[in-house]
Amino acid sequence: MRAVFVLCLLVTLLYHVSCCDETQYLKNDKCCKKCGPGKRMLVEDNCEDPRCQDCQNGEYQSSYTTETKCERQPYCDPNLHFQPQTDKPSKTSLSKCVCEPGYYCTQDDDCSTCMEHTVCKPGQRVAKNGSSVSDTECETCKHGTFSTEDSADACKE
Repeated sequence: MRAVFVLCLLVTLLYHVSCCDETQYLKNDKCCKKCGPGKRMLVEDNCEDPRCQDCQNGEYQSSYTTETKCERQPYCDPNLHFQPQTDKPSKTSLSKCVCEPGYYCTQDDDCSTCMEHTVCKPGQRVAKNGSSVSDTECETCKHGTFSTEDSADACKE
């Protein structure tokens, strides 16, 4: 008898959870509205029509939420060779930092540090130019060729 009761309780609970979609949450056996991307919930006081507020400049919320705080956008410090972010970063997605020209991000996923591109020395040439996410690759000039300048594109005969 107890097993039947538990089973009925689980089926009821699963039914209620499944009735809510990603824009809703379950509260007191009812599907309530969440605040949309770019917004945060002010107060969880009205299930059908919650009071939502836009994220402030420098903040974002990427999905439907019941959170009362937005996420902070990262600060991209120009003193650490990051390019300044746009005047109006997105309020619905994370704005990643980007390194200034001549530098590359040490990690593709979060760009936590900018490193200066390697300078190819005389006697070498640039085999692959550096990008915003990869370093410059140098190659020694082949026998019978040379380069006299830093980061030469080609070796001369």
